[in-house]
Amino acid sequence: MLITFLIMKLTFDGILKECNRIAFERELMERGAHLKSKLARLEIDYYKGSVDSQAYERVQTEILRELDEISKQKINSSGDTSVEL
Repeated sequence: MLITFLIMKLTFDGILKECNRIAFERELMERGAHLKSKLARLEIDYYKGSVDSQAYERVQTEILRELDEISKQKINSSGDTSVEL
């Protein structure tokens, strides 16, 4: 009975860990899509003349930096394959 309990505990811990990983990846994807949309709107506004070049470059740099951070987080989260006992 104790062995069954330990096996079930490890199984449920693994399932929970995988669910959390999937939710984290999904959140990163949604955040990345939002930032890409924001970048596209910025470019449209720039070409319309609504945004000057200095503001465009500043906001573009911020958005690209955030997208780079998301990429790094995706790489770091995909490398975690450890099993805890």
